[in-house]
Amino acid sequence: MGPTSGAVLHFADLPGNSSPEPEALLGWINGFSILTSVLPGVDLLGKLPVVMTRALMVLTEFCRLEPSEPRILTTTATELRLWLPMDDGPGAVFAAQFLCRWFNGAWGGGRPSLQDVKVCRALHGRRWNQTHAHLARAASALGVPYFRVERVGQQFLQLGHGARRRLLHETLTDRTTLFAKQFHGKESLHQVLAGHGLPLPRQRIARTWDQALEAAGSLGWPVVLKPASGGKGKGVWVGLAERGALERAWTVNAADGSAQVVQEVLPGHDHRLLICDGEVMAVARRHPAEVCGDGSRSLDDLIREVNSDSRRGVAYERLMNRIPLDERLQAELARQGMTLKSVPAAGRRVQLSRTANLSQGGGAIDVTDLLHPDNRLLAQDVASLLGADVLGLDVMAMDVGRSWTEGGLRVLEANLSPGLRPHLVADPESDLCRRLVLRWTGGPEMARIPTALVTGSIGKTTTTRMLAHVLRGTGRRVAVGSTSGAQLDNLVFKQEDSAHGGTIRQFLQDPRVEVVVGEVSRGGLLKGGLRLREADVGAMLNILDAHLGEDGVSTREDLLQIKSLVARAATQALVLNVDDPLLRGVYDRQASCEHCLVGSMPPHGLLRDHLASGGLGALWRDGPDGVVVLCRGDTTLCEIPAAEIQGAWGGMCRATVIAAAFVAVMSERMGVAPDLIRERILGFDASLNPGRAERIDTPGQSIVLSWAGTPEALRSLAVLMESLRTELHSRTRILLRLGFSAADHWMCSMAAEACRLFDVVDIARGESCADRVEEEAVAMILEAGFGADPGVDLRYVGEVHAAIPTFLKDAAPGDPVLVHALDVHTAKARILEWLHTESLDRSEVLGA
Repeated sequence: MGPTSGAVLHFADLPGNSSPEPEALLGWINGFSILTSVLPGVDLLGKLPVVMTRALMVLTEFCRLEPSEPRILTTTATELRLWLPMDDGPGAVFAAQFLCRWFNGAWGGGRPSLQDVKVCRALHGRRWNQTHAHLARAASALGVPYFRVERVGQQFLQLGHGARRRLLHETLTDRTTLFAKQFHGKESLHQVLAGHGLPLPRQRIARTWDQALEAAGSLGWPVVLKPASGGKGKGVWVGLAERGALERAWTVNAADGSAQVVQEVLPGHDHRLLICDGEVMAVARRHPAEVCGDGSRSLDDLIREVNSDSRRGVAYERLMNRIPLDERLQAELARQGMTLKSVPAAGRRVQLSRTANLSQGGGAIDVTDLLHPDNRLLAQDVASLLGADVLGLDVMAMDVGRSWTEGGLRVLEANLSPGLRPHLVADPESDLCRRLVLRWTGGPEMARIPTALVTGSIGKTTTTRMLAHVLRGTGRRVAVGSTSGAQLDNLVFKQEDSAHGGTIRQFLQDPRVEVVVGEVSRGGLLKGGLRLREADVGAMLNILDAHLGEDGVSTREDLLQIKSLVARAATQALVLNVDDPLLRGVYDRQASCEHCLVGSMPPHGLLRDHLASGGLGALWRDGPDGVVVLCRGDTTLCEIPAAEIQGAWGGMCRATVIAAAFVAVMSERMGVAPDLIRERILGFDASLNPGRAERIDTPGQSIVLSWAGTPEALRSLAVLMESLRTELHSRTRILLRLGFSAADHWMCSMAAEACRLFDVVDIARGESCADRVEEEAVAMILEAGFGADPGVDLRYVGEVHAAIPTFLKDAAPGDPVLVHALDVHTAKARILEWLHTESLDRSEVLGA
């Protein structure tokens, strides 16, 4: 989707900050043939971080698509942190591992180990498939989203989102029929085509040497020998004119006992026709590898010069392959009375292969415009007979501009997953990939599913869940990710923090998903990026002091910069909180996407001006007489009584009322009718928002489970807890969970606010103390709490989930209690366990 990966490089402690000598670095990698062709061109002189960054970019060349510069984030004596322009996270990891092994090995003067070789191979295995790479670049240019997908050890390319995705392996698509896949072998393919009057070569299947020799005698010498299955020109021997040549080829090909095809030799040129959805998209004439003599250099030198061309590589890493120095090359030279040491005369062209496959070092030219209509119809007929949506048809013909009905053309093979390399080599400026992407996806609008992103300091989870609820009312399947987990419709499949780009990416790769709603947190953005280039609608709820002092974020302005990734991704609408001074600064009436405003009553002047100019916005007021009003200019689209929203505590839950205002605007921009918006928001009850002001009522006691990440959010919860106070002597209680990995000022401000708001405060920590000394952290927090209210009932109770039973047991009947927990699923399970145990205990007492 977008090049965003991080790499951390660990290396030996060195005197100074210098890189190993270039000779040592090049010497260490001399045995890695897949690297020696590219690394010598890299500048290995300079300071260590700079040299390592340069080398890393070369190592990852095959793992990324778009040119972009890396960024050095931090560097120490033994560590270098980088941001890499990578499309492939695992590739970045392998590259970082190999780079550290390489530099440490060069410093130490040793030789590469077997593990070094394995890491290098793993890195090389992450390279982009060339067909996928060109299709992805075409998709990017068109604005069609794409993903690189790994499944069961194979690489796939996804075009489009969710339910609108298309999945490709090379050009084998997710719509290729099972019927078509039966004909992947040359024998079965020949059989199905033979009875339909198509021009086919004479051939025989041989499973033993005697059968091969008999077939050659029956067909007439010379013959072709090739595997009965497989492709890419592997194992194809052409022009075997006598028994000895056939036997040598048989020995190489059939060593594993596989069946072989013996075929007559046909005159003409090898052509590849690409058919997609019944239309011939391109035709390439392939030619065998060759070199031109200069009268002074040997064939070996000439071939090595050709192979040094940067456009050539090995194992399909480039569009063109290097010419293989194998038995078939030597056999072809021997047929011409030459060896690799021979020096051809100046101007003499020496053919190096009898096959024209690019995988064997060959080339191609485009002849699409020359194709005769009869031959075009023939190709379409073959695709129809095989039931193939995409087909690569190999034919041998003297001239494709001449009708096959006049002779001179034979169908050799049909490939269900044809690579595009012949056509891209034949015409580098071709728009073939663009036409294929458009045919498969219908273009960017058809390829995308509706997406909405929500960010801010507080209120994100409630807003995200409510928006998903509204959108489900349109009859579509909605996936939602939040800090509390991930779910598709009512199916919860993850109960952990999912407010990050990884969850969004997972949803966009799921063919069941028709709409995505994603909460995006600060931590998620910093650690994994957004992983989404464009979203239809984005919302920025507020920018508060949560998480200041963490991960290099020291001010609200820093937070705004991070969360503005959501603003930059929004293409149709960005919804902003006009009551937040920082977000008022983001508002731009001339922005490319529509900026919409949400604010409290009476409205801020900017909101009044926005509506006066015809803008879209929502006004809110909480309380029993509260209301949410959705407006476009001076037209009211709908009014939603706050007290009638089922999960809003009779209008008292400000967070839910504000969420309703944002959701009303976002839903309208996503095409939902105002009447349906009103209906769905009113029906948003507590069961749809677990762990957010969730009330668990029991006889004689009110328990509330919720998370609050800022003092402002705590104040809103305190208002709700006061509404539950039934008697003057009852005491409001809070079990306050503080993460000890957080910044000091956040923990102290939360503790101080809790002590000002509640009568009884039990401080609890998360599952671990992080890197803190527990006693020191506790002392600091208790000091802040007593500083805010010296008379408060305050204590430290250890780990939050373990403390829940005692906390609930200590509460007197009528005391409103608030369990403040980040992992609300585990906390709720503990609360229900305690309630069940108490119920059993009471039953035993009554029974006695």
